[in-house]
Amino acid sequence: MYINPFFFLTASFAPPKELYPAWVTCACVFIAFGAVAVRLTLRNLQRAGVTCKARREIAYPNRA
Repeated sequence: MYINPFFFLTASFAPPKELYPAWVTCACVFIAFGAVAVRLTLRNLQRAGVTCKARREIAYPNRA
C-alpha cells in the first residue's frame, strides 16, 4: 500500500480522521523513492560525462 502512487487518489474517498497515519507514511515513502530516483539519475549523468555545456550543445546545436 505504501509504495502505491495511486494511494492518494483512493485515500481521498476516506474520512479525514482515518487518513492521518497511513497518509503520512505513504507520502514519506513516495518522497523518499523520488529523492533516490533523482540522486541516481544525477549520478548516472555524471558518470556518463554529460555536463551542462554538453546538454546545451545537444539541445541547441546551431547556437554560437
